[in-house]
Amino acid sequence: MARRAPDTARLVTGDVVAAVQALKDEPGDELQIWGSGNLLQTLLQHELVDKFRLMTFPVMLGSGRRLFNNGIRPATMRPGDLTVTDLGIVLGTYEPAGPVRPGQM
Repeated sequence: MARRAPDTARLVTGDVVAAVQALKDEPGDELQIWGSGNLLQTLLQHELVDKFRLMTFPVMLGSGRRLFNNGIRPATMRPGDLTVTDLGIVLGTYEPAGPVRPGQM
């Protein structure tokens, strides 16, 4: 059975940065990106990401695409909720916390 997109789903076209900023300005709960590394790169470059929900799986599969590619400014993240499942999957919520300062880590 195919899952139907929620009634609040929107297709973003044209100027993605302006479209996402307009969506963020609307009242509502949150915007989510699922599986689009390219869109994430664009939003990070324009500081439009307010929160990350990352799932880290305890497996190495070799090479692959990087989530935080070259061209993204180094930044710190403040951890929120962190949970480890019985299978060792780390579910983490992080918020941007500003630039990296020498000697901070």
